[in-house]
Amino acid sequence: MKIAFRSERSRLFASRYTDLAGRGDVPARSALLPETMPRILSSFVILEVEGPGVVRFRLAGTREVDRYGFEVTGRNYIDFVPEARRKAAFAAFLTMDVQPCGMYALIRSQSAAGRVSLNEAIGFPFRSDRTGRIHLVFQSNDVEVDSRRGLAVDPLAAHSTVLDRRFIDVGFGAPEIP
Repeated sequence: MKIAFRSERSRLFASRYTDLAGRGDVPARSALLPETMPRILSSFVILEVEGPGVVRFRLAGTREVDRYGFEVTGRNYIDFVPEARRKAAFAAFLTMDVQPCGMYALIRSQSAAGRVSLNEAIGFPFRSDRTGRIHLVFQSNDVEVDSRRGLAVDPLAAHSTVLDRRFIDVGFGAPEIP
């Protein structure tokens, strides 16, 4: 994986996944062992592609709930993407589901008050122990934040612009960006 991560937390998750993926299949979600990464646990989300235009939050860490300003579990991630980008955003998640691969994204997000933050997100496929379906486990970190933004009073409103997106080969090839 040749990505110059901006966050040490992203690097830690990528390293953990590399250790798990060396077994030749999409790792089971239970293999993640979140207790081995307590420093970054609060910034995880688990997503599942449900159908056209729907990428459901299955679980969100406390840091992510704080970023959004409310509990997002059960919500559609695509609802937080501007209309003009929704098709491409869904296609990227669907690609990870159909051809298991990781994804790196550098995303400019905007708060309800218009303040901008830069978020580095990295996600990898895991197989649900219960259903066998692919779950996309993402870990995200704000790497640049408007100093005037207080999460409790200025929650995230939209993931406005993707500045960089790359698929990561986890043993099944790395598709082209849709």
